[in-house]
Amino acid sequence: MGFSISAGEIFGLSCSLVWAVNSLMVRTQSQAIPPAMMNGIRCAVATVFFWAMLPFGPPLSSYSLVTGTEWALLVGGLLIGMAVGETMYLAAIKEIGVSRAMALSGTFPLSTFFFEWALLQNPFSRRFFLGICLVTAGVVFLSRRARESAGERPERLALGVLLALFACVLWGLSTVMLKPAIANMTSVQANSVRVPLSAAVLFLARAWAGPVMRIRDVDRRALLVVAASGIVGVGAGSLLYVMAIDRIGPAKMATLASVSPVLGLLMSVIFLKEKLTLPLVAGVILCVGGVWMVL
Repeated sequence: MGFSISAGEIFGLSCSLVWAVNSLMVRTQSQAIPPAMMNGIRCAVATVFFWAMLPFGPPLSSYSLVTGTEWALLVGGLLIGMAVGETMYLAAIKEIGVSRAMALSGTFPLSTFFFEWALLQNPFSRRFFLGICLVTAGVVFLSRRARESAGERPERLALGVLLALFACVLWGLSTVMLKPAIANMTSVQANSVRVPLSAAVLFLARAWAGPVMRIRDVDRRALLVVAASGIVGVGAGSLLYVMAIDRIGPAKMATLASVSPVLGLLMSVIFLKEKLTLPLVAGVILCVGGVWMVL
C-alpha cells in the first residue's frame, strides 16, 4: 500500500516549516525588542498583508454570511488562546523556567485531541492517538536541551505546572473553536479579522504592563527583520494554519505544528552551528515517528 499525503497535511507541514524559519528570523532580535511589542509589530504587518489580499477573494459582502455564533467562536477562541492562554504560559515560564514550561506545552496536541473528540465528535484511530503521544514525548525530550542554557531555578513548582497545563488546555480549546468558526469564511477572511485583533490585544497588553518602547527607538535593521517575519511567520504561517485546520481538523494540525520546534532546532544546528545533543536526536526521532503515524 503506497504512502499518500493530502493537501491539508501538506499545508500543516508547510506551516511548521514556515514557523521554524520564522523562529530563526526573530531569534537574534529578542534582545532588541520586547516580546509583546515584537509580536504586535509582526501582527500589524501581517494585517496589511491579509487586507491587501481581500480584494482578490470573495466580496466583502460575504462576511454577512457569517453567523453570530461563528463570530463569537472566532473572537472568543482568539481571546482564550492569546489573551489568557499566552498570559498563563508566560507566567508559567516565570515560575518554573523555560524548559519545564516548554515540556508541559508539548501536551497541546493532547488537549486539542480531547476537545475535538468531545465537542466535534470526531472519531480517531489508535494509530492517530499513539502518533500524538510520540510527538508529545518528542517535545519533552527537546525541552531538556533548553534546560542546559536556561539555568532556571523554579520557586513555585506546583503553581507553574498548573499555569502551563491550563495554558495548553486553553490553546487546545481555542484551536478547536476555530474549525466551526471558519465555516463561512476563507482563510484570508478569517485571518483578516484574527490578526488585527491579535495586534490590538498585544499592544494593549504591552501598554497595560507599563511604559512602552517607541518604534522610533528600535534599531532599523531589527525592525526590518521583525517586519519580514510578520509576512513569513504570521502572514504565510497563519494562512497555512487556518487552511490546514479547515481540511484536516484541529488535532492533526496541532500535532503537525509540534514539528516546528524540531525543524527550528535542526536549522539551528545546520545554520547556527549549535551543538547536536542526545536529547535533540531522541526528540527528533520521536516527533518524526509520531508525525509518520498521524499522516
